[in-house]
Amino acid sequence: LAAFAEEREVIRAGLESIEQLLATELEHHVRSGLVQLKKSWEGKRQAIETQIQVVQQKLERKLGEKKSWTQSVSDLSELFFESRVRNLLFALLGTLLFWFIVKKTHQVIQRVETYRRREQTFPARVFHGSYLFMSGMGSLVVFVLILFFMGDWVLLILCVMALLGIVWTSKHALPRFWAQATLLLNLGAVREGERVVVDGVPYKVLNINFYSHVNNPVLQNGTLRLPLRDLEGIRSRATVDSEPWFPTKLGDWVLLSDGGFGKVVNQTPQLVRLRLKGGSERVFTPSDFIAATPEVLASGFRHNLSFGVDYSHQEIATFAIPQMLEEAIRTGLRHAGYDGALEKLAVEFESAGASSLNIAILANFDGAVQAEYQELERLLQRLCVDACNEHGWIIPFSQLTVHMAGEGGSSLP
Repeated sequence: LAAFAEEREVIRAGLESIEQLLATELEHHVRSGLVQLKKSWEGKRQAIETQIQVVQQKLERKLGEKKSWTQSVSDLSELFFESRVRNLLFALLGTLLFWFIVKKTHQVIQRVETYRRREQTFPARVFHGSYLFMSGMGSLVVFVLILFFMGDWVLLILCVMALLGIVWTSKHALPRFWAQATLLLNLGAVREGERVVVDGVPYKVLNINFYSHVNNPVLQNGTLRLPLRDLEGIRSRATVDSEPWFPTKLGDWVLLSDGGFGKVVNQTPQLVRLRLKGGSERVFTPSDFIAATPEVLASGFRHNLSFGVDYSHQEIATFAIPQMLEEAIRTGLRHAGYDGALEKLAVEFESAGASSLNIAILANFDGAVQAEYQELERLLQRLCVDACNEHGWIIPFSQLTVHMAGEGGSSLP
């Protein structure tokens, strides 16, 4: 536009010079030449004006269409991310489709009878481990190939860089990956079908996978789902058929080491709940409950009492009194309705104490009367006192004798 304006200025100056010359006295042929030259330059000026107008219109149109730089960047970003997101979605869908096909194929193979018979064998575990590895690697390869064939080099380079970063950062985790691989192949420290201890409670390993399952058949909802990393550092061992999975079962009455006595009304992997006589309850974690060394009464229990008589009965204390006391206890238990629950009763002379002759009473009861454990203990004590009252046996009490030095050597009882 500036060049056209400069040329128009030159033409204007030339036309002014021609006008000045035509205003003077000139010969006829010179004036005719100047007139023709003037017409030629006026045509050029008109052409230049036209070109200037065209250029100005184009410039104005361009300026009207020009966007701000922020709008341009926004449009460019929108176009860029629109194509990236589309390519990424295609790659993800292709990867998911590949993974779904491989998973369904593996499920079909697992339903084959020959595979199911050999599911716990080492070759089957190798096949399962290979499937897990190949499904993961295959999905990754499919993702990269889709980006490659779509020509999206930006996402492809980012993906490769991310993979290299993962490989570099995971080099320290290779020993852990190896340990987990041996667990998956059932070659590690934990084996399927064996016994492990989790949070102080024994469980049977049902299967080993990325999420493994262990079960305690005695606990309510006793199956736990553990991530594979939780099995690291645990050791399993073969279980014994007669080995219990938990000290108690629902409904058992137990006597704890601190003297607590109650009925097991709940036992889960999280808590054990005891209901005491009177309706109050105590709640333990399973490990704390086991640490309380519960004495389970369901299989039967024994009351071991020591009862003393006075030394004045020394002649009959070793034989006659135990005999008569045993008969009195049997009769009393029969009248109280416990005759069928009594499995064994032994009444024997125990020892000569400081102030009494002690008789040992050993009474074994069936577990059917486990809820009456404390009542039976009190009943035995009462029957012993009743027998003493009936036969006139004296029950001694402890005496303190103080010897005082001095004249006469007196003493106070």
